[in-house]
Amino acid sequence: LLDDLVAAESQRADGIGQGTKDKKNRVWKRWCEYCRIIDNEHDPFLQDLPLKFRTRLFGAFAAALRRCQFSKPDERPLVAGTVEEAVAKLGQIFRANVGYNPTHVPGSESVHPALFRQFGGMKNADPGKA
Repeated sequence: LLDDLVAAESQRADGIGQGTKDKKNRVWKRWCEYCRIIDNEHDPFLQDLPLKFRTRLFGAFAAALRRCQFSKPDERPLVAGTVEEAVAKLGQIFRANVGYNPTHVPGSESVHPALFRQFGGMKNADPGKA
């Protein structure tokens, strides 16, 4: 049984490409840094917060990513798609570790309307958009 468990874990690890692993590690590192900034390093999975505040914190984190809070000083603001992808990856990390994803409407796979509107606002403000 132990060999089967180890093999299954290895197969799951092989099911994710290195690029995806790197992106997830990077977004988790930035999330942990953000949690320290907002004085919440004791609860990175937000289990002590009501659901609506979890989603709001994800939105605040998205705004911090957008303005390059975790990037080099001379970098331009991140485009909406990059921010949305990072927040989605963070949501996947949450789902895998604690069973819920703050980017989704509770009990569904739909992106929370507040985040949907926020990402839409970012897309509208992206360079080249009218």
